[in-house]
Amino acid sequence: MLRIVCWFFVALFCFQSKSIYANEKKEVLLVAHGGFNSCAKHKAFNAPNPFGMNLSHYTMKIVNTLKASYPQYRFKWVLLCLGYIAPPKTKVKLVLSERPKTLFSAKVKDVPNIIYASLKQKDAPVFLIGHSYGSWVTLRAALALKGKLNIKQVVSLDPISPIHCKPYTLPFYVKGCHESPRDIDGKKVVKSTKEWINYYQTDDFWLHSDKMEAANNTAKEYDKYGHFRIAKDKNMWRKVVTSIVSELPKR
Repeated sequence: MLRIVCWFFVALFCFQSKSIYANEKKEVLLVAHGGFNSCAKHKAFNAPNPFGMNLSHYTMKIVNTLKASYPQYRFKWVLLCLGYIAPPKTKVKLVLSERPKTLFSAKVKDVPNIIYASLKQKDAPVFLIGHSYGSWVTLRAALALKGKLNIKQVVSLDPISPIHCKPYTLPFYVKGCHESPRDIDGKKVVKSTKEWINYYQTDDFWLHSDKMEAANNTAKEYDKYGHFRIAKDKNMWRKVVTSIVSELPKR
């Protein structure tokens, strides 16, 4: 009799565990990585942080909009920014949706591990968005996470390589500051994600990107300061929201 009672509780525990997992909200992860000196002042922290960057403003608007419209999903996010030192030797500052009141610091090379650790459900859809140097970091992260996470979309905004365009070379009009990262293999990037959209502009005299091999390239036009305005382009962000909604997992 005791043995039967014990097996009953074991079976009940297993059933409840499966039921809890089955009813758990499906995770969706958005990652936004700002460019050079994108860490800025924001009331969330005393020190410059990711909440102060333009990329963060639009990313959080997306998250809040999706939360309101699709409460059946658990939208998670990772915000990352760079300081005055260019990658890959610098550190990034980051904030996680699970600990929004804590400002973390990590090496650029650890960004893929941070993204991976942010998800409990490894099959959850992942969306990577990066601007300038931040695009370079997210593209490398996509390559490192190939086959490990379900990367649905990568959005690169006027990507610049810190290897071929360093901050101190900007006034000298070097070639690397006026082209997309040539040290990133586009053919490999496109294999790591379902969709890769590369937005770029060529109007900014000082700094601009261009088309990237194998990406879905979209050229944007601005009268001035194009490299910075592209991260605040509302039409572009509307398209990002539409593409994210189309990739939400069906229940």
